[in-house]
Amino acid sequence: MAEGDAADPLAGVYDPTGHGRPLFAFFAAMAETERENIRESTPEGLDTAARKGKHGGRTHVRPRRDPPGPYALQPVRLRAAP
Repeated sequence: MAEGDAADPLAGVYDPTGHGRPLFAFFAAMAETERENIRESTPEGLDTAARKGKHGGRTHVRPRRDPPGPYALQPVRLRAAP
């Protein structure tokens, strides 16, 4: 292993000359196309969900107001030391 290979995360994978250049150009084009598809379909999906009455995000968490059970913590009265 050469000295410069350890610092390069794409050592042996990315070759800017030869077969690597068109391969990575193809991957870049596919990624850009997929990104455009996602950007177009996301607002459409949100609109469809809103029409159905469904809204994304976390549900609102409310504190429980159940009556204390037999094992609930009870306040303790401290007595003065004799």
